[in-house]
Amino acid sequence: HDHLDGSLRPATILELAEEARVATPRRTPAALQRWLSHFAEEEPGADWELLFGLSTSVMQTREQLRRVAAEYVETLTADGVVYAETRWAPEKHLAGGLTMDEAVSAVADGIAEGTANAARRGHEIVVRQVLSVMRTAPAGAAVLAAALRGIDAGVVGIDLAGHEEGHPARDHARIFEDAARAGLSRTVHAGEADGLESIRGALFDG
Repeated sequence: HDHLDGSLRPATILELAEEARVATPRRTPAALQRWLSHFAEEEPGADWELLFGLSTSVMQTREQLRRVAAEYVETLTADGVVYAETRWAPEKHLAGGLTMDEAVSAVADGIAEGTANAARRGHEIVVRQVLSVMRTAPAGAAVLAAALRGIDAGVVGIDLAGHEEGHPARDHARIFEDAARAGLSRTVHAGEADGLESIRGALFDG
């Protein structure tokens, strides 16, 4: 269970943030790493959207997405991983003017670059994409359409993510039924913030 926007290197965040003139909560890789890994302690009571908001703020251009995806594969390779599926929400990466298709393509390019670099070092790895639908947004149909158009770019499924309370899986059931009919795999985040009812909804309504 790996989020692309949850896998950035602190040094990369700082470098991309400087280029994009994005403010960061810490100014050194070590300090930012602590902020990321001890978020609840560093930001008591803060919504986790603040955490992912930082990473997605520096993943808004084709080059930013390509670099992040390539480094993601390099990190997996260093850990000895041979197969991975990275999940990310394309609707969170459109502020710089990209379309969902362009964002998916950029991530695919980065994955291809990282995979090729790994192969040159004698390590075979396969990395696929899972596109997340956000519970709180009405973009599910657009995400599914992007996923279907992105199959040749390595998209293998869709996911449901985001705030659970007040946003049940059944609100997105039609999207997941359509995905299943199209042969895409499906995953649902559940039980993180809305208890057993959220898990029940993921199993039977999603």
